[in-house]
Amino acid sequence: MRALLIVTGLLNAAFVMFHVFLGLQIAHWPLPDLFRGLMQSFNVGGTLVLAFLTFALLVRGREVLGTWLGAAALALGALIYITRAVEEFIWLAGDIKITAACVVAGLLHIVLFTGVRVTRPVT
Repeated sequence: MRALLIVTGLLNAAFVMFHVFLGLQIAHWPLPDLFRGLMQSFNVGGTLVLAFLTFALLVRGREVLGTWLGAAALALGALIYITRAVEEFIWLAGDIKITAACVVAGLLHIVLFTGVRVTRPVT
């Protein structure tokens, strides 16, 4: 399970880096300022969530696999990636590479979620 935590955390880190570079590209897109600002805002928010998932999996993996909060973080990760894969075909161009990457990341989060074992509630 530890190796799966590391692989999933590194995949999240790769998505973080992708979104950082995407933010740099958005700054140069020929969009009205309002839309560019909205795109940047969504991108920054998404990047921060993915950065949190990266931190949780790579630095606090034992807690992720042993607490209800960790299970919720894994569920969040799965929902983010699976819904992003679906959105690719609903609103966007339907790029199979993006869809496949998101499905793999979502499935990794689901597999980790099934491995969560809460031994004692923390209050």
